[in-house]
This record gives sequence, C-alpha cells and structure tokens, in this order.
Amino acid sequence: MISGVTKTTTVTARMTPELKSEAEEILEELGINSSIAINILYRQIVYCRGLPFPLTLPGSAEYDRSRMSQTQFESMMEKGYQEALDGKGTEADQVYDNVLNSLKGRAGV
Repeated sequence: MISGVTKTTTVTARMTPELKSEAEEILEELGINSSIAINILYRQIVYCRGLPFPLTLPGSAEYDRSRMSQTQFESMMEKGYQEALDGKGTEADQVYDNVLNSLKGRAGV
C-alpha cells in the first residue's frame, strides 16, 4: 500500500428522488456533501454504539422535549397551566387509576 493512501468503500442506499434532493439542498447550505454527511452519521453510530438519535413512532414525538424549541415548550406549558387554572383536565388519582387499569388490561389481569 502506498503511504498516505486510504482504502475506501462504497455505501449504496435507495430513497425517493424528492428526499435526496431536499436533503442535499440542506447539506449544501451546511457546506457539506452527502459523502461527508454519511461519514458523520457512521462515525456517530460507532461513537454512540447505536443510532445517534431516538427512534420514535409517528405522533409519539409530539411531547418529546428534546425535539421542541424553547418557544414550543413554553407554549405547551402555558396551555397546560391555563387548563389547570380553568379546572380542565383530570385529577392525578384518576390518571394513575387509568394507567394502572390499562397496564392490567394489557397484562390480562
């Protein structure tokens, strides 16, 4: 092997042309190409020993604080606070009973 030359390999992925185009526009704004982005992703997978972000089902990320801006979080908290002041919502004991009954139902108890 010639000194200073690194072996490389190719990664092939299938995606829609629209997704590829949209992602490449963003990468261009960041000043990197898709090869660099893939290398970054793979390095993070190795570093984290898994994906460097949580996998969630659609809809379940709605209340994920790590995915909200500060403004979104504050808005959600203000809405909840106002609902509590207005007497809307469910008492904590009732929430606990609902969760417990749901878990019992799933367990077949």
